[in-house]
Amino acid sequence: MRRATDAERERLHETFASLCRIESPSGRERGVADWVTNELRGLGLEVEEDAVGPEVGSDAGNLLARIPGAGEDSILLCAHMDTVPLTAPVEPVRVDGGWTNAGEGILGADNKTAAAVMIELARRLTSGPGAGASPVGVELVFTVCEEISLLGARAFDVSLLRSRYGYVFDHATPIGEIVLAARRFTGSSPSSTAGLLTPGSDPRTDAARSRPPRARSRPCAWDGSTPTRPPMSGRSGAARRST
Repeated sequence: MRRATDAERERLHETFASLCRIESPSGRERGVADWVTNELRGLGLEVEEDAVGPEVGSDAGNLLARIPGAGEDSILLCAHMDTVPLTAPVEPVRVDGGWTNAGEGILGADNKTAAAVMIELARRLTSGPGAGASPVGVELVFTVCEEISLLGARAFDVSLLRSRYGYVFDHATPIGEIVLAARRFTGSSPSSTAGLLTPGSDPRTDAARSRPPRARSRPCAWDGSTPTRPPMSGRSGAARRST
């Protein structure tokens, strides 16, 4: 995999800023969902939107797009489209190489940093020198209402996924850290999380809030089984996170 060019890096900045300018507090993700859909369809990808909006209290559903690879295997990448409630307009500006809000409010980097990276990955794998170069397919999932008890991810139909493994780009840890599995609590007994894994804890229990995921946890597949090894090795790069 080649390094990103200066032009690709600048395009990533532009995509991130465009996403941040679209207000999308939980329940009002329609604008971002439409923007992401238009960008991906412009790259020739099919985008499916599920019907969980009314169920979770949103004006949009979860999005799923697929980028074909050279083989039958695929990997999932996931981000959420909503932010915490806004207290001021979002005016993204670059300061000392990073991004911040010119006003006294959130920027929306949680989780639009990840959404921007996924869109630009799709652009790289579908156009230019990188088109068709991926050895595996890539499934992109953009969820709604993550900030309110992960409602969109909980309602997502994981049977639609072809990937056995996936990565959710939403965890406040040092750059390069990967959380291989999370824990959840059902009643008083902890159990491995199956379904669409997200880094959020279960707000119904104080125990879940007091025990953050640890990278030494065993990896867990969508069906709840434990694979013999993680799907990828090495350390992962991540953008600097700002709330």
